Amino acid sequence: MLLSLFEESKKADTIWLETRISRVTEALLYCGRLYNRLGVDRLHKVHFSIKHFGLKNKRLEYANDFSSRVHNNISFEDESETEIEFVLSDIENNIVNLVKDILSPMFMLFNFYELEENNYENLVNKFINGKI
Repeated sequence: MLLSLFEESKKADTIWLETRISRVTEALLYCGRLYNRLGVDRLHKVHFSIKHFGLKNKRLEYANDFSSRVHNNISFEDESETEIEFVLSDIENNIVNLVKDILSPMFMLFNFYELEENNYENLVNKFINGKI
C-alpha cells in the first residue's frame, strides 16, 4: 500500500508523530483482518515492511500536543525502511510493540528522538478506539 505523507498537505516541512503511529497501526490492523478473512492460521509468521521516504529536512512534531514539542529534530536522511517478522496473533496481543518496532528506527533519524513507551501505548489505543 503506497500512501503519501498526509502531513505534506498541511505543513510541508513536518512529520507528525500521531499521524505516523496512526498509519502504521492502521496498516497492521488491515494486515490482520486481511489474513483472518483469508483463513490464515493465527500462528502463521508474517513478514512486514514499511518504508517512509521524503524525510530529509523535515521536522518531527506532535500535531495535537503543543506542550510536548520535539526540539532540534530535523532529519538529514531521506528514507527509513523497517522490516519485522511476527506471528499473526501478535497484531491483537502485541500491537503497541509492533508499532514501536517499526517506527522507533525512523524517529531516531530525528536527532535520535525516542518516544516513551507510554506515549506509543496511548496513541495506538486512541487510534484503535477511534479517538485519533
